[in-house]
Amino acid sequence: SAARAPGRYVGQQAVSVYRRLAGGDDAVQVSGCGGNVTFGASAGRCSPLIFSSRFQPFLMDNMPRCVNEALRSEGLPAASHIHVQNMGSYSYRAARGSSRLSMHATGRSLDISAFNLTLSNGQRVNIPMTVVSRNRRFYNSFVQCWRT
Repeated sequence: SAARAPGRYVGQQAVSVYRRLAGGDDAVQVSGCGGNVTFGASAGRCSPLIFSSRFQPFLMDNMPRCVNEALRSEGLPAASHIHVQNMGSYSYRAARGSSRLSMHATGRSLDISAFNLTLSNGQRVNIPMTVVSRNRRFYNSFVQCWRT
C-alpha cells in the first residue's frame, strides 16, 4: 500500500487504507485517552493517533522517562500525568524540500507543541516545546534524552 500516491488520511481511515506503512511496519491506532500519557491537539481534548507498530511501544516507554528527566533538570517533581499536545503523527507525505518520504509517512514521528503536565505534588504546568521557550533547559534536556 505504500506505493499509493501521498494523501492526507486520518484516524481509522489511515489504518484501513495503509495497513502497512512506508517502511513496511504495520499501522496501529493509539487512543488519545487513557493511562498516564494522553495525546491531543489541545490541553483538554484527547484524540487518537496513528503510529508504526514498532514506534508505538518506544514512544510509550520513553515519553515518561524523557519528560521526567527534563523536569528534573528544571528542579521539578516527576509527572503523574503527561498530556502531549501535538500537531499530528501519521501523514503520508514527502519530507519538506525532498522527494523522499518523511518520518511521518513511516508512522515514526510526532510533532509536539507542548506538554500539559500534572506533577506528583498536584501542580499543573504547561511547557511549550519551542526552541525559544522560556523553559529552554527542559526543552534541551527532553531533546537530548529522546535522541539517546
